[in-house]
Amino acid sequence: MSLVDDKGRVHVGISKKLPLPKSVSVEIENGKQFGDAIREYETVIAGKEMVKVSKLIQELISRQESFTEAVLSAHLQFEFADQVFK
Repeated sequence: MSLVDDKGRVHVGISKKLPLPKSVSVEIENGKQFGDAIREYETVIAGKEMVKVSKLIQELISRQESFTEAVLSAHLQFEFADQVFK
């Protein structure tokens, strides 16, 4: 996520990394689409600690919390740019 202010300064927001399950990473490296791989993984683990894992998988799919974190990070840089850039 990036914001550019009226002075042309770029403020890049990032979020923490979300590690992928190894099997999903391997499938992606082999050409499978992320959405297909993660949904198949979710199906495979159904019934095995599903409540805990389902929340993590839904975040991997939606990236809602991660995107929000990146937006807030970029916005903070933008708001305090005059103290950061000199």
